[in-house]
Amino acid sequence: MNQESFEAKILQLWMTTRVPFTRANLQFATGAPRKKVEIWLKQLVIDGVLDADVDDAGEMIYAVRGANRPRAGAESPAELDKLARLSREAQSAVGAAASALVLRRDPGSAGGALAAGKGEKSLVASGLLSFFFGPIGWLYAGHWKEALPAAGVLILLKYILPSFLLLPLLGVVGPVSAGVGVLYAWMYNRKGERQKLLPASPEEK
Repeated sequence: MNQESFEAKILQLWMTTRVPFTRANLQFATGAPRKKVEIWLKQLVIDGVLDADVDDAGEMIYAVRGANRPRAGAESPAELDKLARLSREAQSAVGAAASALVLRRDPGSAGGALAAGKGEKSLVASGLLSFFFGPIGWLYAGHWKEALPAAGVLILLKYILPSFLLLPLLGVVGPVSAGVGVLYAWMYNRKGERQKLLPASPEEK
């Protein structure tokens, strides 16, 4: 990490979290060596990027000039570490879901499990879209009557829930959503059209 990437990282932390900007917290969050952190912080204060103050315990507290912090967000390095772990676990789960539900059009071909033929939906693309965008990603291959209401609920939750509640929720829901997205694509390729996962209502039957 150089000084430019350090500055970009602390700006990102300032704008998206509520972690106090002490030297120890910034060293943990950025992974930079202690001596470099101290030098870079001093330089950013000199350049007018940061303001520095001292709390009652004599600890230096830094703040980014001209930028407000979010009203909600991770408030400690432990919360940041937990969110990072959830993200890594979710990404691993996406790969597992895609492998478990993949449709092999040509079992002898290494690329047959991942490629989408003409008029088909890519299982990998559907899984990744559904992981990163939740039910919004289901719109790629899912049935409209199921994908649209679910996407609407997600958008509503983003407006209602604060980020410190929403982010852990998405970390748990992401792998499940990815599995559903892969299953939608698998069913689409099998039938040649969008299929429902839920049982049909009596009216539809």
